[in-house]
Amino acid sequence: MVVNTSLYLPVNPRQYSYNDTQYESFFHGPFKDPVPAQSFWKARHDINRTDLDNIQMVNSMARAAIYNRKLYTIRALARGDHRRKLLGILTIHLPLITAPDLAAIPNTEFIFSVEDKLEHVTGIDHPF
Repeated sequence: MVVNTSLYLPVNPRQYSYNDTQYESFFHGPFKDPVPAQSFWKARHDINRTDLDNIQMVNSMARAAIYNRKLYTIRALARGDHRRKLLGILTIHLPLITAPDLAAIPNTEFIFSVEDKLEHVTGIDHPF
């Protein structure tokens, strides 16, 4: 079997992060949820700790923080088990520890959901 390598972007197996071209090629489209969320909070003069504290956490949500390039789980609520949240945290952790420029990673805190449907965790006060 002959493989047409011009169809693929070269990937270094020892490098765990992708450049913008590789990322867009591999994951074209499915990870667009952060864009409307960013627009929502920018229109409200950004999000702060009080906003995060006021989000009603429900099952299948987790709150995490990146501080001094280390990932911390602050709170996790299960719906059945924690496997999806653990995979979510690990998915964040790998690029964090393998980032080419660790100094460029800002301290941040965030809440995420591992629900299959966005409407399971959204509401008027926390739309994304």
